[in-house]
Amino acid sequence: MRKQFLLVAVVYLFFLCVVGFVFVMKYLHEKESILDMTTNNLQQEVFLVTEKVSESADIYFKTLIDKKPVKKLFKNRDRTALYQLLTDDYKILADNGFYILHFHLPDNTSFLRMHRPQKFGDDLSSIRHDVRYVNETQTVIRGWEMGRILPAYRNIYPIFDDRQYLGSVEISYQMDKFLEYNEEVYALHAHFLLGKDVFRDKQMFLKDASQYRQSVIDEHYLEKINDKVDHPIDNDYMDHVKDNVKQMIHDGIAQQKAFSVEFDFSHQVALGSEEHTHHSMSFFPLMNTQNKRLGNLLIFSGNMYLKELERDYKHFIISTFIIISIVFLWILKNVSYTLKLQDLVRQRTEELEKSRDEALAAVEVKSRFLANMSHEIRTPMNAILGMSELALDEPLESRPKNYIKKVHSAAEGLLVVINDILDFSKIEAGKLEFSFHHFKLNSIISKTIHLLGISAKDKGVKIKVILEKNVPHFYYSDDLRLGQVLINLSNNAIKFSNQGGVLTLGVSLLEENDTDATLQFSVRDEGIGISEANQKKLFHSFTQAESSTTRKFGGTGLGLAIAKKIVKQMGGEIWVESEEGKGSTFNFTVRMKKSDEEALLMSAKGTPQEAEYAVAKLRGSNVLLVEDNALNQELAEDLLSKNGMHVTIAHHGEEALDILKTKEFDIVLMDIQMPVMDGYEATRQIRSDQKFQELPIIAMTANIMEEDLKKAEAAGMNDHIGKPIKPAEMFSTMAKWMKK
Repeated sequence: MRKQFLLVAVVYLFFLCVVGFVFVMKYLHEKESILDMTTNNLQQEVFLVTEKVSESADIYFKTLIDKKPVKKLFKNRDRTALYQLLTDDYKILADNGFYILHFHLPDNTSFLRMHRPQKFGDDLSSIRHDVRYVNETQTVIRGWEMGRILPAYRNIYPIFDDRQYLGSVEISYQMDKFLEYNEEVYALHAHFLLGKDVFRDKQMFLKDASQYRQSVIDEHYLEKINDKVDHPIDNDYMDHVKDNVKQMIHDGIAQQKAFSVEFDFSHQVALGSEEHTHHSMSFFPLMNTQNKRLGNLLIFSGNMYLKELERDYKHFIISTFIIISIVFLWILKNVSYTLKLQDLVRQRTEELEKSRDEALAAVEVKSRFLANMSHEIRTPMNAILGMSELALDEPLESRPKNYIKKVHSAAEGLLVVINDILDFSKIEAGKLEFSFHHFKLNSIISKTIHLLGISAKDKGVKIKVILEKNVPHFYYSDDLRLGQVLINLSNNAIKFSNQGGVLTLGVSLLEENDTDATLQFSVRDEGIGISEANQKKLFHSFTQAESSTTRKFGGTGLGLAIAKKIVKQMGGEIWVESEEGKGSTFNFTVRMKKSDEEALLMSAKGTPQEAEYAVAKLRGSNVLLVEDNALNQELAEDLLSKNGMHVTIAHHGEEALDILKTKEFDIVLMDIQMPVMDGYEATRQIRSDQKFQELPIIAMTANIMEEDLKKAEAAGMNDHIGKPIKPAEMFSTMAKWMKK
């Protein structure tokens, strides 16, 4: 018990440390967010003032300077007349903060300073980059610049008269007026801090440097800032502030970015009012016309959000500490009871695991039973489908040919049911396989329409396809599973359509990037519709809308459940929109890798062209067919012989071994389940002989479960052909392994 108490105590202290650390980090993050918000808000207000100054300068230029009388006097270089003409207007400008109104000639010499008319003709090229830039580019330029008297925000405009460039004019707004405007309009206590490197770079200002010393950013600027605020900080705390904040301000100024830092006055009771205990100090770089920092605008203001944040976090931490302590005391009190519960849970877990293992074993047994049943049904189905297909290739009268077509169609329908049952067993066991291939979407749609042809024709249902133009054509995914869903939904649509109705198959593109595309498929019918209550159970296994549905329309009730699982594994979802008596629309989405025509051609298998090439390659070869079922023997022999191959039949594995001793073969087609010796053992014994190491052995079987295929590969088989046989795929697979 003591160990448990110590463990709880250690966990308690550790948890307090973690929670404290998380709170501190969250507090610092939120404080930084508040300072960022403060910076952004103040920066927006400063920006608005700057924009207002620029707009005012533009108005003055258009209304006072960009006029015929002014341009005529400037063009004629009549300095005296120009000064007299603008004297009254200049006084208005100066009263509004635009103290500088200065005309320059195209050769960068001063023409007229309205504030110092007696000084003109001096070359500005070396000291006024902004004037030189405007005269060279003949475009407007703006920015903060130093002057002999005061820093100012300069607006320099080119002057034209009938496309003739006359020179430029500067309309500059004084810094002190700028600060006054900020305080008057936005109640911002702003100060200008001049970068000390300005004096080093501009010798012309050395004699005036004393006017700026109180504002220069140097190692004593925190003390200078302190002199400007309404509630100065005492000297002891100033040292503390400098240690914590100085480096942050240095870094921010060096990076030429806008930023804010916090000043905490909470220790100074002498200040009286609590509203001044938290302040933010915000710096905004002022850029000159060369986009270099001239200095910084400092705004010092009280920040109620920082105060509220600190107060809220103090309350929250105290409350959290109390709650955590109560919780851990409760845990400590009930720890013995918890341990007893853990023992009970452990026992129950073991029982549940045992039950789960038994349930999984039962599912495995059921899956194996279904697989065996599938094999037993597929074997005669192979003969039915194969023989009917061979018969349809023969010249027959229309009536018997129609009978055979219906037999073939019914067999394919039965195969769909078998596949549904097998897929459902795989889904239950979590073993539903997907096989990815390159394919063309149009081929899947065409195949679907072809397979639906007979049932649609019998019911007089017309099939309409709407494929949007922006849908890509080529994909790399499981085309068989996609086709399985389409055929299932389309078969249902035909089944539940009224005589002479319309089935609409639609495909649209939902989203696309360089590698993937998400498509939406819709299958709409004009049939009986589905009630809202019945829609909820549609996608459940062995379930249809109503019990009468199976009697009237047939079906296992597995198709939609399987379709839902397939769609989900293809990264999509499936749903239905329906109203009784007005038809239904089944929609589903899938996400697939995109491909191209070249990849499709490189990977094509089982196409008519490839089958034709494969038959040509196989013609004249000796084939050993190991098959115990007489009908399947006859079918395979007819298919192979009809296409120019020489066939020898063995009825089981042991007979195949005896025949191989007396005759050479190019390829072996091996069934799996046979009497005397099955295909696995026969293959292992064939491979044990060194001379048969390169002999192609292909499983031709109705055992198509994933574990069966892996077992065949482990026994030494090269590939497999599933039953019922598809001739084109069979020939392509055989040709793939032929050496000649």
